[in-house]
Amino acid sequence: MNPTTKKISNKLFVKDKIELSTEKVELSLKDAEKIINSVKSATVFRNRMENKIDLAKKQLIKAIGEIKPAMKDNERDRSSLVKAGGEIEKLKKDMAENGFPTQPLDARRDEIADAYNKLSKIYNDLNRIVITVTNI
Repeated sequence: MNPTTKKISNKLFVKDKIELSTEKVELSLKDAEKIINSVKSATVFRNRMENKIDLAKKQLIKAIGEIKPAMKDNERDRSSLVKAGGEIEKLKKDMAENGFPTQPLDARRDEIADAYNKLSKIYNDLNRIVITVTNI
């Protein structure tokens, strides 16, 4: 190959190489732009989700504020049931000493125990909810 042809070939080769490099850069820029747009979309989505989570937390905190008085009422009711059970036992003892049948009082005592157990379960369920929400 003569020197002029070689020189021209080298220039063409360099020009082609530069064009290929330019195309690669352009493709990389397009890929980078897609990634940037994807990051922007993900950021917007994250912000929306954070707002929804914050709103849900506020609603849960409000619900907890409503649950706590119900739990206090539950405690008071269970305490009353314990007292009623004690009074029934005293009455039952007095009736037995005087020869009266105590079966009706046994049924009533069982009703009180059942009510107490149901209230205890409700209290425990509410308490579990309060603890879960508090730890969020």
